Amino acid sequence: MAVDLTSTVGLFSIVDGTVQDEAPNLLVTRGPLDPQSREAGQLAIAVELVGRSLGEEEIYEELLQAISDAYFRHAGSITARLQEAIQEANALLVHANVGLLPEERLLGGVTCVFHMGQDVYIGQAGPAVVYLGQKGSLRRFPESSPWLQRPLPSAPERLYPAPLGVHATVHANLFHASVQPGDAIVLGTTALAHTVATKDVGEAVLFQPIDDALYNLARLCGDAEVACMVILIHAKGEPPVAAAPAPSAPAEAPAEPEAPPEMEPAAAPEELAEAEELVEEGLVAADWETAAETLVPMPPPKAVPRLEESVLPAMPARAPARAARGGFSLLGLGRALRRGLATFLSDAALGFAVVVGWLAALFRPRPRPAVARPRPAPAARPARPSVRRLWLLLAVAIPLIVVLILVTQLIQSKQRLQQYNGLLRMAETKVGLAQRAPTVQEKQVLLTEALVLVEQARQIRAQDPRTAQLAAQVQATLDQVEGTVRLDAPRVLYQASAAEQAAWDGLVIAGSDVYLLDSKSGRVVRRTLDETGVELQPDQSAPGIVTRGATVGGYTVGSLWKMAWAAAVDNRASSGLLVVTGDRRLLEYSPRRGVSLLALAGTDKWQQPAAMASYRGNLYVLDAGGNQIFRYSATANGYESPPDEWFALAQTRDLRGAVDIAIDGAIYVLYGTGRLEKFKRGDKQPFSLEGLAQPLQQPVAVYADVDEEVEHVYVADPGAQRVLQFAKDGKFVRQFRFREGDFFARITDLRVDEANARLYFTAGDALYVCGLPR
Repeated sequence: MAVDLTSTVGLFSIVDGTVQDEAPNLLVTRGPLDPQSREAGQLAIAVELVGRSLGEEEIYEELLQAISDAYFRHAGSITARLQEAIQEANALLVHANVGLLPEERLLGGVTCVFHMGQDVYIGQAGPAVVYLGQKGSLRRFPESSPWLQRPLPSAPERLYPAPLGVHATVHANLFHASVQPGDAIVLGTTALAHTVATKDVGEAVLFQPIDDALYNLARLCGDAEVACMVILIHAKGEPPVAAAPAPSAPAEAPAEPEAPPEMEPAAAPEELAEAEELVEEGLVAADWETAAETLVPMPPPKAVPRLEESVLPAMPARAPARAARGGFSLLGLGRALRRGLATFLSDAALGFAVVVGWLAALFRPRPRPAVARPRPAPAARPARPSVRRLWLLLAVAIPLIVVLILVTQLIQSKQRLQQYNGLLRMAETKVGLAQRAPTVQEKQVLLTEALVLVEQARQIRAQDPRTAQLAAQVQATLDQVEGTVRLDAPRVLYQASAAEQAAWDGLVIAGSDVYLLDSKSGRVVRRTLDETGVELQPDQSAPGIVTRGATVGGYTVGSLWKMAWAAAVDNRASSGLLVVTGDRRLLEYSPRRGVSLLALAGTDKWQQPAAMASYRGNLYVLDAGGNQIFRYSATANGYESPPDEWFALAQTRDLRGAVDIAIDGAIYVLYGTGRLEKFKRGDKQPFSLEGLAQPLQQPVAVYADVDEEVEHVYVADPGAQRVLQFAKDGKFVRQFRFREGDFFARITDLRVDEANARLYFTAGDALYVCGLPR
């Protein structure tokens, strides 16, 4: 007979070394799950704000009220209510963080414990900790988490599982357990786990009166800033303390000690039934240690728990069925449903066979009795079915056909659901394995495979919100592993008309002047930024300052190759834009003097020029075919002297496949194969791209400048739809991708204004600008 259970609750907090009998971040409330229910459940809540003291009463009160209201307002299952309540708290913090600087944002965690009768459900997100004591043994959930480390291993907003207040959607860890008299539950802030060992928490609480349990915990916490709630489970009408279990009398055979009941992930009845069926069909491993490498338990309705092996309890290996508790068995209900469906199909087939036999007998010709005559009776003519019999046949056959069609659709729908849930489980398993993977590359592979599985599941059930939630979770984890920062859609600064058919492949920014090169059509266009830097000055027709076919100093301009901005230094009297043509002539554009033709000596040495740049007024041309960089020093009429060979004969280099260079005193050489090398005075410098999870796929442009202007090196990689940022010693810093759109898939050139945190880039026929997080 099931015991009618209730609970006794006590709490305390320690603020500035003083123990108080209240805690602003803890709440316990009771209420029915629906207006028709006679039985009320108890909801205990603990919230925690990262970096905040226990004195933030208004914030805690608002969070606790929002969680409680959302839980009892939601008309779903208990696990769905927990997920909805935690999501409500997350939405509140996300809204509060709008417009705040990163150091001012509120980040939090929550633990919810709902107790009704013999069942306890737990929901956790972000920094959270809860203890469950049963039969003299205490377990902590989660067993391990970065939030339980001191100090934190990285910035709070980058930790996994993610805290509340960062992403629009947060995913809770959900658990279920059965309790009995003498069990205890302890909720607290993560400072409790930092201060007191799990074993000591158990000794302080288990089989203790509520006042003694609170006193013991407070004594163990000392001066730590802690909030703690203790819940003791006991039978109604009995004191809230159970005697410690005495050793059992010896029997004929020594009995194995009974292990404390295991926590089990909360699941709906139909999900448990499907999970058992998948085990029988071989899709899920029966042994939990094996299953940890393949699939994980069914997630609860409308919830996608994070898969952390350290958080999920161990499942015993396919043990015999447990003794029945009061009420109905979820697994038994699932088996009954399967048996009922099989019986229905069997009975339907039998009924169909009976009807067919009856119809065959109905229309079978009846033999006529023989007549006593000396000659044989004439052969009887076969009877023809009447119209009435045909209508009867149709009336019976049509419903049977409809039933068969419906049954077939039901079976197919169930198979699709099983396939869908299996894909989600495999994706979640990949996420769990990625968290334990030793290298960044292995994490990336596993998370990418998880995204593929989620996409396959989405194609089966596109409307199920679980796919979107899991995809967002996996993508956020992958972004964290890869160091990806997601950018909002860029602003279009300038876009050529459709009639121009432009394809900008060169970008130079000098002050407020912007120069765009379209080598295909043979023109350079000049535009001017306004004082904001994110808009162009109005009423500009964007005339071509250098165009193919124009005559400059008696020279008819042919195709255009590359351009670079040359500053006024030493022999250069003024700054200007240098443009090299396809036939190796040099043009200069000055905003004051217009276009002029300059001298450029020694071009006959070029074998396969690939890139050019300017530094301190000098012109540099990278010749991939000649395995050399030619340096031209400025003269009065341009670059009249033959170039110097920047690399000495003995210096090691291989410039084959180079596509671009950038100069800040050192020279950075970018290769289309994915290499980026740094040279100084001709000698190769250490530049290993350390920390880069995904190698460069198809880089096309590199940008750097003197340290006073730009402190990093930037690479445009359209093959992976990203822009990468490196320190000047080669260490990977971060990479930028857009939340939506494939703008970086067509990027051709880039410039970065670090002082104002802006990225300018060309893609297709447009010039874009977007802000960069600082």
